[in-house]
Amino acid sequence: MAPSGGASSNTIKVMGITPEKHLLHSEVLSGLHSQFHSQASQSPQSLETTAIRAPGSLGPLPLSSPSSLSRTQFLVAAQAATLPCFPSSCSSDGGVVLDRVLVQGGKGEHLWAALTGRAKAQRITTKRRHHGWKRALADPESYTLCANARLRARPGSCLKLSAELQPRNASEEVQQQQASQADLGQSIAGVLRRSTVRASSQLQHRLRHAELRAGVAYNQRLQHCKGYSTVPLTSSIDLCTPHQLSTPLQFRAGLYHATAPAELNAGEDSPGPLRSSVHMQGGLALQGERNLWSGNPAARRVKLYKQQQQRQQLKEQQRAVAAAAA
Repeated sequence: MAPSGGASSNTIKVMGITPEKHLLHSEVLSGLHSQFHSQASQSPQSLETTAIRAPGSLGPLPLSSPSSLSRTQFLVAAQAATLPCFPSSCSSDGGVVLDRVLVQGGKGEHLWAALTGRAKAQRITTKRRHHGWKRALADPESYTLCANARLRARPGSCLKLSAELQPRNASEEVQQQQASQADLGQSIAGVLRRSTVRASSQLQHRLRHAELRAGVAYNQRLQHCKGYSTVPLTSSIDLCTPHQLSTPLQFRAGLYHATAPAELNAGEDSPGPLRSSVHMQGGLALQGERNLWSGNPAARRVKLYKQQQQRQQLKEQQRAVAAAAA
């Protein structure tokens, strides 16, 4: 299911489920793309469940269904089914979290945008035991906002934009100072200054026999063997086989640029000076399928023989009727 695109309508339309035989094509592509630096990965740490993983690293269990619904589309469908919030589990956010699409709107299939919010329910409950409900609910770090948009300017071209705001806690001294301030605007400005902002954009353009992809990301999550790290700046451009095109030969080639610390450790920020690196990457894959066995050949021959016998008997009956009439 997917949102119909109306800003004030809650109607949804049904999307087809991907047949099981077509999953082989996606598995071959995922195996090819797993050797590239900018390979997308699904992470519960993000409201859009998007991240990137290091080349050759194992990805987490899939969070989306074979119908190819994004996280935002799944939340819209759940809310249309009268489910106010959808629970998930994220260890970095304290455990159980509640996600909900706060605002959504669009114009047909050409423009669609949504604002999603997350409340870290288990973290709020844990903090309530030490500081009370009022302070636990007022803690900005217990919430996350994510805005994403999709624009189709022309057939075969799609622009995806995403931005995530994750507030951070201030020290006790700063919190007491903000509590004594009467100006609400200054308090909000202080929260925004301490927030972690993540943003990304991706352009996909369909050519005749290939697809051009270009992307830029700021503070993107990277999954590697040690956990998750933050890459300050990444950009990439690739030419590859279209995902919808099932051909025996699959290819991908492009450039990837990253500005990141020399050593990445598990955590939000990795110490050390930043350095820039450019990678040229490319790959080929072959795929195909053949039917090695289909049913029981002997049973099929018996069935064909019976059908021939029935047709022969029918012809004899028709001749007998024609002779009697003459």
